[in-house]
Amino acid sequence: MNDDASWASASLHSLLQLLDGKLSARKARLIACAAVREAFPYLTSGSADALRIAERFADRQATALQLASARFGARFQPSHGGWPVCWAPEEDHQTMLRRSLAWVIGLMTGLNYRGDYRPAELRLERILRELVADPTQTWAIEPSWRTWYGGCVVQLAQAIYETRDYERLPILGDALEEAGCTDERLLTHCRSEQPHLHGCWLLDLLLQHD
Repeated sequence: MNDDASWASASLHSLLQLLDGKLSARKARLIACAAVREAFPYLTSGSADALRIAERFADRQATALQLASARFGARFQPSHGGWPVCWAPEEDHQTMLRRSLAWVIGLMTGLNYRGDYRPAELRLERILRELVADPTQTWAIEPSWRTWYGGCVVQLAQAIYETRDYERLPILGDALEEAGCTDERLLTHCRSEQPHLHGCWLLDLLLQHD
């Protein structure tokens, strides 16, 4: 797996292997949250609050106590979304992510572990590629892009991140291009019609998130 095509076509197992040791605790939790949201129609109503707390904790906007409260609130409900996303901060985040993705696949396949996993895996592969930049390539944001026109690019990226208004991503792409960006990988991601998610790798690069 040394080229772009391999990252674009790798299986879920291969993607996780490639990312082993390369994900921050924040990114692992956001991937788990996005995966659970993908399965959300099957979850109990209380899951939404747990997901919000887990995402806020990842973004340093919620406390470990709030996270623990959401986790313990889900402990007797196997289909509660808090279970796979509100793990304790001291847990190994990559192990917990793998556990969470296995849980989501089980939920998507109706807990029929002899069923066809592939449709569920394809949905999770898309999430990984949306939240993580291809680690086989080099990515760089020029300082001049971030300071162009009074920091317009960063301000717009921050607004999109906070509001989750991903329909504004093409505008961000235009701003990047005006700022001097010629990296088609970045511009194409901004202008892609694929669903964008909280933790989008491009926004993280611009905002210097881990």
